[in-house]
Amino acid sequence: MALAYFFGYFTFVKPISRLAAAALRVGEGEMGTRTGLPHAPNELGRLTKSFDDMASLLEARDVKRKLAEASLQESNARIGHLNDVLRAIRDVGSLINTEKDPIELLKRGL
Repeated sequence: MALAYFFGYFTFVKPISRLAAAALRVGEGEMGTRTGLPHAPNELGRLTKSFDDMASLLEARDVKRKLAEASLQESNARIGHLNDVLRAIRDVGSLINTEKDPIELLKRGL
């Protein structure tokens, strides 16, 4: 009876516990987590392989998402700078348009 218990524990309970723990860590954002279990040609081995493959895909997508977010932040910063330049050009244009003698305005250095 004890032999059956140990066999069941090491064959099913312990690997399933490791798989569940890995799933929790991935769910908490630890995308580098893998089960560390062998990918045997049985049901449990195929399940752990599927999980590890899924975790690898999620990790790759997470990296791509972070790169895209960084690129978006850089683009937003450039757009903000260009908007500042356009506002300055518009303000200078408005100043020139309201001046009776734009040449005199230029002589005074705006």
